[in-house]
Amino acid sequence: MFKRWIVAIVLTLTLAIAATIAIASGAHSDTSRMPSGTYQATIKNPASLKGVWRIKFHAGTDTDFLNANKVASGTYTISGTTITFAQAAGPPGAPETCRSPGKYTFRLPGKTLKFSKISDPCNSVRSELLSQRFIHVRDSMT
Repeated sequence: MFKRWIVAIVLTLTLAIAATIAIASGAHSDTSRMPSGTYQATIKNPASLKGVWRIKFHAGTDTDFLNANKVASGTYTISGTTITFAQAAGPPGAPETCRSPGKYTFRLPGKTLKFSKISDPCNSVRSELLSQRFIHVRDSMT
């Protein structure tokens, strides 16, 4: 009888550990998915960025919209949870347009996309914009 009780406890603990590992693995993979589709953030401050921003990610290209108007487009690469934006994050020819790549980590838990700067030599719109929290939305812009 004592042996059966020990076996039952060992089996219960084994199942509990396996379930914990499975849940932890699932949560990790959820936060490291690659961004795809359109993400939106409403910015109130600073005034220079005020408005509804959307970033559309598709096949290595990101397109930025401010209040439904396309303001920039560039390319990016992803390695694990690191995204490198290779092109400018401002309108072509704008004085604040930066031509150096910016490197960020990203997290995508659920529908929320969050960036953390690793390195970005530019004091630019890109750095300020990517400090915001973006929510996945249905794509209604091209």
